[in-house]
Amino acid sequence: MSRDCASGVLIGYEFDHLRLTRLGEPQEWGVAVLIEAMSGTLSGAWRDDTLVGIDAFCNELAQLYEALSGEAKLYSHDKFRMTMTAFPRGGVAVEVYVTDHDSMSLTYSFNLDQTHLPTIIRELREEFPEC
Repeated sequence: MSRDCASGVLIGYEFDHLRLTRLGEPQEWGVAVLIEAMSGTLSGAWRDDTLVGIDAFCNELAQLYEALSGEAKLYSHDKFRMTMTAFPRGGVAVEVYVTDHDSMSLTYSFNLDQTHLPTIIRELREEFPEC
């Protein structure tokens, strides 16, 4: 489900996913990332230099996993936001919005099982150790 042979952190499945790949060292305004989004046959890739709050997001994901309720949000100042919402029976809804501010945006959602959350948290912390 999560990490495969490509770089970055894959959240989701083969045809519905989001991949975040760190591109550089953190700056005062955030971390540079490549955001690759796919929903069915639609896909796109964006560079965003302003991703923030990865550590808080990982902590929120850990709380989701324990409580099977609540939300975890990850966003940038510029082009991206993602919300993961847990359901009491163990599912997690993922909502993604990515834009290039010029000509394209992609908004989509998919579900995954809460058992994937520990792996996602670990891989986010490996990809973004400074956060």
